[in-house]
Amino acid sequence: MDADPLNTTPRPGRPSTSHIETVARVQEIHHADRRLIIREVAEDVGIAFGMCQKILTEDLQMRRVSAKSVPRLLTQSRRTIACQFALTSMSKPKTI
Repeated sequence: MDADPLNTTPRPGRPSTSHIETVARVQEIHHADRRLIIREVAEDVGIAFGMCQKILTEDLQMRRVSAKSVPRLLTQSRRTIACQFALTSMSKPKTI
């Protein structure tokens, strides 16, 4: 039998971190500068590119639009503004 049945002795390798803490760190860095690319965010947090991409797309519900990551769902106020803008721009006569 082992002297330490729960195997609580420290093991070599990378220390584990909470996924919630990692998501919070990615969100903090991303909100500070939305122009950062995924690779740069991953390097700042110290995680793999694929994990950073998964956090941004699945956990934070972001997608890429014209070189910026934006929330997938618009809030009601943003949706109203977008609709008003679309209607205004459609009603203007086109000039050449």
